[in-house]
Amino acid sequence: MSNIVELEEELVTYKGDDRVIPFSEMKEELGKQPKGFIVHSYFNQLEGLVEGFCEGELILVSGTPKSGKSLFLQTLTSHFAEQGEKVVWFSYEVPPRQFLDSFPDLPKGYMPRQIQQANIWWLEKKVWEAKLKYDTNIVMIDHIHYLVDMSKLRNASLEIGAIYRKLKLMAIKHKLIIFLISHLKKVEHGQEPQGEDIRDTNFALGEPDTILILWRLLDNPGEGIENEARLKVDRTRRTGVLQKKISLKKKGGYLEEL
Repeated sequence: MSNIVELEEELVTYKGDDRVIPFSEMKEELGKQPKGFIVHSYFNQLEGLVEGFCEGELILVSGTPKSGKSLFLQTLTSHFAEQGEKVVWFSYEVPPRQFLDSFPDLPKGYMPRQIQQANIWWLEKKVWEAKLKYDTNIVMIDHIHYLVDMSKLRNASLEIGAIYRKLKLMAIKHKLIIFLISHLKKVEHGQEPQGEDIRDTNFALGEPDTILILWRLLDNPGEGIENEARLKVDRTRRTGVLQKKISLKKKGGYLEEL
């Protein structure tokens, strides 16, 4: 009983950084700090739906094979560089030369000289290094399944879910915006994928602040559809938008809205 009384007395007088405070005190304290940064995609229709991307957010980009997921993030990288924002890339699927050659005009950006797979702690250390050295605030990761050793997973869904959680907390801790690519389950070519088609769905739908899904349309020259893709804002927490679509097409090595 005496231990409980001592603990109560300690908590009543506790002054640590994680003490419980009133809303009003927290609002006043936050008002003295700079607001978190926001960047814009330069896709006008997309901006009308998501109103930019904010510090602390995890953005999941998924889609069918060859739908333009990596190209979409490369386009954003170019758009962000035009705004003076600095991006660090973790491209696991292609070698560095191929990755860099895929940009029509190489934007200002950063990447590790060598890359380690299946090591989320190494990733966080490199993200932190890039922020300290180059003041990078935006992270691109292509893609999530390279952050785990699939051959050693006991429960793939739970362990990949833990990666989503760590990335979200990393975005908040280091004041970043993190863009993450994830693959879909099998979807028929030309069909519209849904959020539930993302691999490891339970966690993929729960942790990200915004989910964007890409797919290629079947070519139909008679209707003027050729090499055209759709980008769907499947959901976004900040603006509450659900299931809104825009049309994209590759031009000049990047994607642009139609």
